[in-house]
Amino acid sequence: MRRSTIRCAALGSVLWGLSIWAAAGQTGTGRMRVPAADPLPDGDLAVLFAFDDHSIPNRKNVYLTLQAAEKHPQNPLVRRGAPGSPDDARIQFHGTVLRVDGKFRMWYLAMDEEGLRNYGSSTAYDGYARLCYAESSDGIRWTKPALGLVDYRGSKANNVVALEGVAAWPSIRFEPDEPDPAKRYKMIFKATGGKLKGLLDRYPGFDYLVSPLCAYSADGLRWRLAEHNPLLRANMEGTNFYRFNGSYFLQGHIPAQHSPPVGMLLHGEPTGRVLFTYQSPDLVHWSVAPALSFMRHGYRSAPQATVEEAHTACGAWSRGNVVLSVYLQWHGALERDSRWMDVGFMLSNDGLHFREPIPDFQLISRGAKGSWEGGSLWGVSFLNVDDQTFVYYSGLDGGGSTALGRGDIGLATLPRDRFGYLSLKNAREPGQFESCMLDPGRSARIFANVDGLDSQTTVRIGLLDERFQPVPGYTLADCVPLTVSGLRREVSWKHRAVVRGLAGKKVRLLAELAGSGDKTPRLFALYLEPAK
Repeated sequence: MRRSTIRCAALGSVLWGLSIWAAAGQTGTGRMRVPAADPLPDGDLAVLFAFDDHSIPNRKNVYLTLQAAEKHPQNPLVRRGAPGSPDDARIQFHGTVLRVDGKFRMWYLAMDEEGLRNYGSSTAYDGYARLCYAESSDGIRWTKPALGLVDYRGSKANNVVALEGVAAWPSIRFEPDEPDPAKRYKMIFKATGGKLKGLLDRYPGFDYLVSPLCAYSADGLRWRLAEHNPLLRANMEGTNFYRFNGSYFLQGHIPAQHSPPVGMLLHGEPTGRVLFTYQSPDLVHWSVAPALSFMRHGYRSAPQATVEEAHTACGAWSRGNVVLSVYLQWHGALERDSRWMDVGFMLSNDGLHFREPIPDFQLISRGAKGSWEGGSLWGVSFLNVDDQTFVYYSGLDGGGSTALGRGDIGLATLPRDRFGYLSLKNAREPGQFESCMLDPGRSARIFANVDGLDSQTTVRIGLLDERFQPVPGYTLADCVPLTVSGLRREVSWKHRAVVRGLAGKKVRLLAELAGSGDKTPRLFALYLEPAK
C-alpha cells in the first residue's frame, strides 16, 4: 500500500499528503506516514489536540478542561509474584508496553525480598533488580511466561529476560522496518557504576554513577549490549526514549551535584530535578550537550528533593506532529518519608521543549494512604486500544522514598484521545478557534473527536486562506454541522467530504462551537489524513 507523508515544519517543502507549518515559536520538523485504510490508526495521524496551543493557537470564547484517567476496577493488574520468585517484593513499572502482532508485551523492573532489603545501600544496584516480561491478549489479563533464559535460585522457570547485567527503567521501542532483524527491538535503560557498581564499570574511564546504556534484540527477550555504549558523558537519571521528526531523543534529569556544569538552569544556577534531553540520528551519535526541556511551573533553584520538581519523564508517545508524555510530580519535603510522586502531563511540538497544558495537572493521582498505590506512582506507557486510551502505571504502597514500599502495576483509561476538550465559556454565544497553517496536499479528510452534540449543540469546520479569508466551498456556511457525538465524526461540506484542489496552498482550520441554553459541545481533537 502506498503511504502518504505528513510533514510538520517551520519552513519545509510540500510533500504528498498533508503538511503542518509550525506555529510561532515552534521549531519542529516532524514527518510521519499515514495508513489511510486504517479507520483508527494508532499514532500515524496528524492530530490537533484541544490542549495543543501551538497547533490551535487562536481561540475565542472557548477554554480547556483536562481529564484525569480513570483507574481500572481490577487494579492492580500485574501483581507481585509468589514468595521466592524474582518479583516477590516489588514490581516497579517504569517500563514499556507494546502491542506487536496483536499481543500486548510488557517489560518491567522486578525486585525480590533480598533486593528490597538492600535497596539504598552503596552496592544495591549491582544486583537488586531484574528485567522481567509479561504478556496479554487483551491488555487486562496478564501472564508471566516461563522463558527459560536466566537462572534464578537454581531454576530457569521464570520470566526474567536475558541481558548481561542489571537494567533498570527499561524503555523499549519496536521498529519492524529496521533492516537488521537483530536490532528491531531497541532498549535504553538506566545503568550504574562507581560506588553503586554495575554495567558502567566495564567501560574504562567512564566515571559516572548512573547513566543510560543501549541494548538490541530480535525478539525482545534476548538482549545484547550495543557496541557503541556508553551513550552520554553525563550522570543522567531517566530513560524517556522516543523517536520524533526522524531523530531519537533521550530525556531525564541531571543533578547539578553529579554533573557540573551540565545540570544547571539557563542563567547558571544549579538545578534539582528538571528535565534535560539529548538527541541522536541513529543511537550512535548523540548531541554533545542536552537541551533544558522542562521544569515545574514556578521552579526556582533549590536543594534537590526539597521542593516541587520533575523527577523523571516517561511514556513519550509520538503522535506524528506532537509528542505526548508524562513526568513524575515530585512533591518535595525536608523529611525523606514525606516525599511523594503523582503523574503529570506534558507535550512537545519539537521533541525538545515540553510544556504542561495546565500547570500541575495530575493525569493520575496516587491512591489512599495504605492502598497498593498510596505511596508514590511510577512509570507510564500509553496505548490506543479500540475506543480507549490505555495508560499503564505502577504504584508503591508506602513512603515517599523509593526505598520504601512494595509495588504493583495498574491501568488507567480514557475514552480514545480524550485527554482534554475545548468548550464554550459562555454557552449562549458561539466560540471559535483557528489552527496553525496546514497544506492539505492533493486531497484530505478531516475528522472530529466530539461530545455533547445534538441538533442545537453543534460543531462546524471551515477553511481559511493565508489572509484569514474563507476558502470558497469550505466555509462555515458550507459545512454540514456535526450533531452526533463520536470519537471520529467525519467533517463534510455541501456536496463534498474531501478537501481537494488546494495542493501547495496554505490553509487554516476554523472551528465554530455553538451551544444551546447552558449546553456546550466538547471538542477533544481534530484528525487530518490523506484521502484515497
